[in-house]
Amino acid sequence: LTDVIMTKLRTREGLDLNWIRNENIHGQSKADAVLRGAELALDMDLAKREQYDDNNYDYLRLEDPDGFLFSNNIISQIFVELDELE
Repeated sequence: LTDVIMTKLRTREGLDLNWIRNENIHGQSKADAVLRGAELALDMDLAKREQYDDNNYDYLRLEDPDGFLFSNNIISQIFVELDELE
């Protein structure tokens, strides 16, 4: 999971939060942890969450260029939140 998060957040496509929810044990808890870890980045407009209920679309993306510049910090905070689940 951590490899997917690290790779996907460094692409323009971003991270599919529904994939985390549906393809992982305790997926909802893990998706919530990702969002907690990204909270500061979202507040500072370094990341963006896009949701569309009509087609079950829920992605987390880093904003270009500043989100990518701080990607290591953002991803590290997400990993901290995921570690706290264990």
